[in-house]
Amino acid sequence: MTLEQQRALIDAGLKGVSIVQQCDVLEIHRSGFYYTPRPVCQEDLRILRLMDELHMEDPCRGTRRLVDELVKGRDDRPRQGAALDASHADQGGILRA
Repeated sequence: MTLEQQRALIDAGLKGVSIVQQCDVLEIHRSGFYYTPRPVCQEDLRILRLMDELHMEDPCRGTRRLVDELVKGRDDRPRQGAALDASHADQGGILRA
């Protein structure tokens, strides 16, 4: 059962059974009930795509070298600037050095 299906089963107006108890029964965290995902902006997707390209070129490249290459840019890639941070590496599944 997906999280969305589990969330649909929870009835906030149910008398005698709290949301916490319903979440426990369904084995989901209460934060999973309240969480609404944020849309990902196009700039973040572009940076993640560039990071993925660099990572596929050299999988042994650590995050420091990866960020250096993105910030410096290349002839065929524009400079990225300060928009890069550790969260992009986390989203891309790249381990920090």
